[in-house]
Amino acid sequence: MLSSLVSTDNNQRGNLPRLDLSRCLRTRNRNSNCTKCQILCQKKAISFEQKKLTLEEDVCNGCLLCTGGCKTGALTIPFDGLGDIFLSLCKSDLIVISCEKNLINESHIKLSCLGGLSEELLVSLLTATNAKIKIDLSNCPQCEKENVSSIIAEKIHKVMVIFPDKLSSRIDIVSKTKSYYTNFQERRAFFRALRDVAYKSTQAIWTNNKPTSKKSYSNKKIPENRQLLRHAIVNAHDSTGATIAENYFFSMTIDASCNFCGMCIGVCPTGALKISREDKTKSLIFQPHICTGCDACHEICKQRAIVLTKGIDLKKLTGYTAHIMGQ
Repeated sequence: MLSSLVSTDNNQRGNLPRLDLSRCLRTRNRNSNCTKCQILCQKKAISFEQKKLTLEEDVCNGCLLCTGGCKTGALTIPFDGLGDIFLSLCKSDLIVISCEKNLINESHIKLSCLGGLSEELLVSLLTATNAKIKIDLSNCPQCEKENVSSIIAEKIHKVMVIFPDKLSSRIDIVSKTKSYYTNFQERRAFFRALRDVAYKSTQAIWTNNKPTSKKSYSNKKIPENRQLLRHAIVNAHDSTGATIAENYFFSMTIDASCNFCGMCIGVCPTGALKISREDKTKSLIFQPHICTGCDACHEICKQRAIVLTKGIDLKKLTGYTAHIMGQ
């Protein structure tokens, strides 16, 4: 099974969200009141004791809904090689996404729970491919995880509303158990693609299976969902790219009260902000292509000089040009 190649056991059960406290806004800023993951958690397995995120593994049911609310990558799906699989599927005619309980059909992307299916992944697949995307929810009615299927349906509906019919019409929700493949040639094409994906995924696992340094607060990292969106917007047509920029990227304004203290730079989990010193003039540089909109910079700014706004002009985003502000 493909899932055995790309799923990673980073906890006792192997189907729980990955937790990296160094990425959590509560860790990076003690004054942060972010509770997005806690609000999404149906089992109340997430708490904040002494401002520190705690995940109770015995209570968590592995629905992965919390990962969709975390913009910094503190909580992520237990899945390796998603970027490599994404690139492998760009020329496919059919992309099947399901949960690990689906035993009827093979899937290109098989998550421990479809609650971890993000809008960003859907948008990226729709934009970078011409494939029909089948999302198999046939096992959801028998699942003990309450309301997950309805939340998934809401995510899909949101994407279908945001994007034009030529994209959203390619999403097919499968609610009843059935075979996806109507003829022998179609099955052969699927398993050929599956073989290629498995090969690349195995390569990714062997490549990444090296000792890693201890995670630290200062470590800057771009979440995988953001990387997928960056790839998608490069390959999108102007109108589609503009829609992605408007709905999933952010713009920033900085007023004259900024004193260049650098606190926003330190708290930013992706490295989207930095200070430039040229000709004895300080400038705060904002890089919108790697900003996730977590708002940590605004929260920590004592001067309240930073305002982050959803949506940005595609021309300012394409090419990933840094924008100098607050000179």
